[in-house]
Amino acid sequence: MIGNKLARRYAQALAELAAERGILEAVEAGAGLIASVLREEPGLLRVLDDDRIPIAERLARLQELFGDRLPPLFHHFFRLVLTKGRAGLLPEICAEVPRAADRLRGVVEADVTVARPLPEDQQEAVRARLEEITGRTVRLSIREDPGLLGGMVVRVGDLVLDGSVATRLKRLEAFLQN
Repeated sequence: MIGNKLARRYAQALAELAAERGILEAVEAGAGLIASVLREEPGLLRVLDDDRIPIAERLARLQELFGDRLPPLFHHFFRLVLTKGRAGLLPEICAEVPRAADRLRGVVEADVTVARPLPEDQQEAVRARLEEITGRTVRLSIREDPGLLGGMVVRVGDLVLDGSVATRLKRLEAFLQN
């Protein structure tokens, strides 16, 4: 949990600096590249996180791997992460960068769970209503769960709107039992 908070802070700081410099999209792409390389070469993270290896050598390894494929901001960022002993958080930080960028752009992710496929016009209606409620641009992520029976459950950050038939039936049952 602490790692997630730290990763979020590092990602947010990186995204804010990138936005100030007008390179937010390039930093998002760079975070994707780094995440991809770390997945392909799992031993790299162990090397980067090894305090027995001088920081200069670890930075040289990163320069060798990425060269000019990353904005210069990343090379300063790598130095900070390695100096603070946070290299192990790089995969989490890279995963969090797009969400931090979305926050800066005023975009929120809405997870919508439905019983059956939601037609495009209904998806747009849900998106429009959520944008009205949140005052932000909404990106929908729709998942099907036949256990809902009908209706939908929407999660936007900490906000949960449960309009599922299953929940309504549970409430009715509880009401009738009292």
